[in-house]
Amino acid sequence: DRLRRALDAHRAIGNLRGQGYALTHLGYTLMRQGTWDAAGDAFEQALAVRRETGAGGLIIDSLAGLALVAARTGDHAAALAHVDEIEAWIAQHGVAGVEFPVQVYLACYQVLGTLVATDPALRVRADATLEAGYELLIKRRDAIDDERAQRQFMENIPFHRAHPGSAGQLAGT
Repeated sequence: DRLRRALDAHRAIGNLRGQGYALTHLGYTLMRQGTWDAAGDAFEQALAVRRETGAGGLIIDSLAGLALVAARTGDHAAALAHVDEIEAWIAQHGVAGVEFPVQVYLACYQVLGTLVATDPALRVRADATLEAGYELLIKRRDAIDDERAQRQFMENIPFHRAHPGSAGQLAGT
């Protein structure tokens, strides 16, 4: 409800950047609720707004959501196309400007993992994606000087906590 109100407010004042954020976060919220079609619609709208405004890395967060929705709803070709676009963008630009790059890597890994059933050759790519996300997660954790803050960074952010590689890595171990 708060995200919808935020979206309405951003629309009322013509704030396209804010609309992109609200729509992307709304998409992830709807996805967690299992309303896949509505989530896909929110991600599509977010992507359109972000492309229109030249939002760079923020496009990647919306694409990751679309990839998850496509994989979940059985549109494997679209899911793989979104992952391809994400990986190509990151290869060219890095993760600067991506709002939640660890979440993006995790989403790509999950999509590729789903697609392994129909194309076992994707296993290597899925594993490499998982490793890249994990390396970024640990690099960012290690950049935090305080051990307590490191632990909070690993435990309090759901997609950090959910990363398969993070078990046993809650503090600088």
